[in-house]
Amino acid sequence: MNSVENVLPSATSEATVSTDSGRQTKTDMAAVQLSVAEAGKVEAEESVRQIEVAQTRKQEFVTVLRAARELRRAGVRGGQAASSEYMRALEACRHARKGKGSIPIWLLKFFRSHGIFVESPSTAGNSPVDTWSTALDILQNLQVVNAFCDLAGIAMPSSEDMAENLAEWDSLIRDLQAKLDDLGAEISARLARLQDTVGQYDSLLWGADTTINK
Repeated sequence: MNSVENVLPSATSEATVSTDSGRQTKTDMAAVQLSVAEAGKVEAEESVRQIEVAQTRKQEFVTVLRAARELRRAGVRGGQAASSEYMRALEACRHARKGKGSIPIWLLKFFRSHGIFVESPSTAGNSPVDTWSTALDILQNLQVVNAFCDLAGIAMPSSEDMAENLAEWDSLIRDLQAKLDDLGAEISARLARLQDTVGQYDSLLWGADTTINK
């Protein structure tokens, strides 16, 4: 005949089973929390990458917008010159700035076609370096804006009428400012979501640690 001890499990045996079950439950809960936290970490890393891309793009708009405003103040016509033409003109300007040779006829024509009026040092009362530095600044700004507009499929201001030319620059500047504002809003929204994701990640890690150790 079986004894009572053999038929009914002891209190110690029940306690052991209960403890093991509870430990397994904690482990499972912690594993779930860590899994969700890992997914949040991946999402946060992707958000950081997207924010960096947007910030780089924003800086490009800031540079182009600054150049466009300088050109608008100078009343320059952008036209649709190829990037190679701007590069050639820039090199010629740098050459002239160093006092190496006279102004090439083609460069004077390039200046006139873009509404760039650079007076000679004797007429303007400036030194050759000052005169060519001004031209160089204008050409560098033209290159920046032209390259951007070319990629974006946007027409450069090109009217020979001063009022129309200024209106074209104003329109371009408004468009650039609007895009810059949109990028700023996008970056702010992404940063806010990133902060939420990081907060959730920290909370889940803390929860997993607490679940295992309590």
